[in-house]
Amino acid sequence: MIAAFLRTEDGDFDYGPAFGAVMFVAMTALFVWILYGALTRGRIPFGFSGRHVQSRTYWFEREKNPGLYWFAFVAYSLMVPFCLWTAYALCTGFFHKPS
Repeated sequence: MIAAFLRTEDGDFDYGPAFGAVMFVAMTALFVWILYGALTRGRIPFGFSGRHVQSRTYWFEREKNPGLYWFAFVAYSLMVPFCLWTAYALCTGFFHKPS
């Protein structure tokens, strides 16, 4: 799919958007994997990695903190369509500035 979208007029291949689209599809797969693990195990990771601080990962369990668990679940769920839309937008040239 990506190769078909990213052919240039002279038949060459545009590698920049292809790399970005592959990265966003990989992020989508990661988020789906996290959501699947959250449904099967009953806990979901939610973390922060700052520039000048230590990274922190919090595990929200469905039984102990249902509000925070579902907040993290919804946050990851919203990232799936965003990443797919961004990959599609990179392939179709949505972010490309016309010359």
